[in-house]
Amino acid sequence: MIKNYLKIALRNLRKHKGYTLINVAGLTVGIACCALILLLIRHELSYDRFHQKAGQIYRLTMVFEQEGQAHKISEMAAPIGPALAEEYPEVLQAVRLQDTYKTLVKYASRQFYEDAVYYADSNLFEVFDFPLVRGNPATALQNPQSVVLSRKAAQKYFGEEEALGKTLQIEHGEGDFQVTGILQEIPQASTVRPDFLIPFSNIGERRLGNWWGFGYPTFVLLAEQVATALESKLPAFVKKHYENAPPGFPAPTLGLQPLADIHLRSDFDNEAGKLSAMTYLYLFATLAFFIIAVACINFMNLATARSQHRAREVGVRKVIGGRRSQLVLQFISEAVILALIATVGAAVLIEFFLPAFNALAQKELSIDYGSDGLLLAGFFLLALFVGIAAGSYPAFFLSRFQPVEVLKGGSRPGVSGARLRQLLVVGQFVISIALIAGTLVVNDQIEFIHNKHLGFDKEQVVVVPLRGEQAKNNWARLKTELLRHPEILQATASFGVPADQIRWTTGSKRGDNDAEKHVYTYQIDYDFFATLGIELAAGRLLSPEFPGDSTQAFVLNETAVKEFGWQSAEAAIGQSFVWLGHGQDNPKKGTVVGVVKDFHFRPLYEEIAAAVFHLMPGGHNYVVMRVRPHSMEQALAVLKEKWQTFDPVHPLEFSFMDEKVELQYGAETRLLKIFGIFSSFAVFISCLGLFGLVSFTTEQRTKEIGIRKVLGASVANIIFMLSNSFTKLVLIAFVVATPLAWWAMNQWLQNFAYRVAIGSWVFALAGGMALLIALLTVSTQAIKAALSNPVEALRYE
Repeated sequence: MIKNYLKIALRNLRKHKGYTLINVAGLTVGIACCALILLLIRHELSYDRFHQKAGQIYRLTMVFEQEGQAHKISEMAAPIGPALAEEYPEVLQAVRLQDTYKTLVKYASRQFYEDAVYYADSNLFEVFDFPLVRGNPATALQNPQSVVLSRKAAQKYFGEEEALGKTLQIEHGEGDFQVTGILQEIPQASTVRPDFLIPFSNIGERRLGNWWGFGYPTFVLLAEQVATALESKLPAFVKKHYENAPPGFPAPTLGLQPLADIHLRSDFDNEAGKLSAMTYLYLFATLAFFIIAVACINFMNLATARSQHRAREVGVRKVIGGRRSQLVLQFISEAVILALIATVGAAVLIEFFLPAFNALAQKELSIDYGSDGLLLAGFFLLALFVGIAAGSYPAFFLSRFQPVEVLKGGSRPGVSGARLRQLLVVGQFVISIALIAGTLVVNDQIEFIHNKHLGFDKEQVVVVPLRGEQAKNNWARLKTELLRHPEILQATASFGVPADQIRWTTGSKRGDNDAEKHVYTYQIDYDFFATLGIELAAGRLLSPEFPGDSTQAFVLNETAVKEFGWQSAEAAIGQSFVWLGHGQDNPKKGTVVGVVKDFHFRPLYEEIAAAVFHLMPGGHNYVVMRVRPHSMEQALAVLKEKWQTFDPVHPLEFSFMDEKVELQYGAETRLLKIFGIFSSFAVFISCLGLFGLVSFTTEQRTKEIGIRKVLGASVANIIFMLSNSFTKLVLIAFVVATPLAWWAMNQWLQNFAYRVAIGSWVFALAGGMALLIALLTVSTQAIKAALSNPVEALRYE
């Protein structure tokens, strides 16, 4: 029986090659797009799950409640993890893992800044599955002067030489570090991918015992099924260790975050600049569903349109005893075979386009059909789902024909499904118009981000990181040398710049007895505001003409003025201010001398926050210079020349402020590209189905077209007649798609504190584009039919 179904299915597919080609092409593209998106979703959902104990590993989190505002961080004070492990038996291990960001590493004549240097506790390998290909995990990090490398780092510094036992100079530490282990390749789906691991003790004794320095991500390995019970005990732990908190210190709440949730569900102040990855997964999943739905609708449309050609076959089968269930199974078998053929074609397309997709998504997705049984099963299930979903309605539709009426020629089954086909076409174009509108809204928001004035001038600004204490404390010498050259208009130094990855928040208050508030802190030079073009709102800027400014003056932004309760910028001038960046025991007291206008030092999906600016004689980590227009090449040459004598130990690094700002929106830019490309494929699949549907409609109306031409109808009349019905369907789809697309994109825009308003032009343009594409598709067949010989049409059977 099954063999017979397969034989008939293949025979029908060969017989109607045009129908088969359109369906296979539509399903192939749809399955390929859907599979690529699902591969990306699977990759994102797999983060950190390769650790055998992933279900028992949690990251510690802290929430500070202050005047109704919650400040959430994922970095702990250094003693918290070890204290938890010591005081609670539920905590089997505690591991601190701190990224040092840019770190200079040297070996012989080779020196590079490294991004993935981590401080780690010696029990790291007992908690996480980071296997060593060389070295002993039990002892690799016990010696304070030891370092564990990734294979990539070992190859980079030692080439083909044996790395184990060699020594490296690492800036964050004293003396040489001996290589004691080589890491096995860490999966890409890992939140932490270290190239260098050095013992945590290198942060210094003072920090190891500091309960108030929150800067160290801490992970705990728990016994099974104890997370809820442990969380109920954490308030007592916080009360015990923070009962002597200084006045005004916000009450902290300690929490647990499952390891597997970190990549997708993190929303912490210290991880600013990241939207929830789950938001994008939901968008991609919806996109995949829409694309596969459009492909399935194509199949259903064409199958029901062709029902008239198969009505007699159904009638004959029923007369000779065929049951309806057998007919349903036969038609679904045809659909599944078609889907399987399309899946094979999709696999070929995926292999061809996967490198381009990886470059677009900035991932390293790969497919290993030989060893990834789950992937093969997924492909098969996807083909089965598509075949059944696409073939079910046509199967039940065709199998319900009554044999007596069909064989007498009294039934027109193709006409009876016209209303359904119209509904399906409307559904296709609802999806297409919604996707086009979504792409336009995303593009509009990205353009808004790129073009919005941020409150400072980001153009022609070069940012130079300072490495090493000597450079940080002698920045004034470099500034003086740079300003001797006319290519460089202004220069300044600061601890922190707008759009920086690391932002520093500290406690501050109006007076000794007032409540403490957390604000962003910038330690700056006199020329900071002038160099970045930040405007003054009230008072004055910091100036060497006022000697007291170096120790007793503060400048706030407008948001800070509101945060601290002053009625206006003018009202804040001359008021007392206390900065607690060096701790409650060593406050810096002074007065507010100026207020600057708000500017966006954080990404536009975050509201402008309170910020305080004050002078510091040293310790700056950036020199910033503004370059004369059209003089960038000469200015960089000057910078490179001066750097050689200023800091010969550290290689020169620099970046451009406008590029730093753009990097904050990498996820949104990638979303726009992915959304645009896959939306185009969805529209292409819709047009493919529409082309096939118009072809069959034209075929059914061949005699009518011939008669109309004989009676004097013009080519334009014929084209209008064939296009009119489809134009109405697109207009109906526009009416349905507009509110749906508006709601969906408005929800996405809520992620941004500063966003565009969705204009009516978006939907008008999306609808117009869909209508134009539909008319072009219909016109190709309509023109062909209108230009045909009416004599041949009248002979057509």
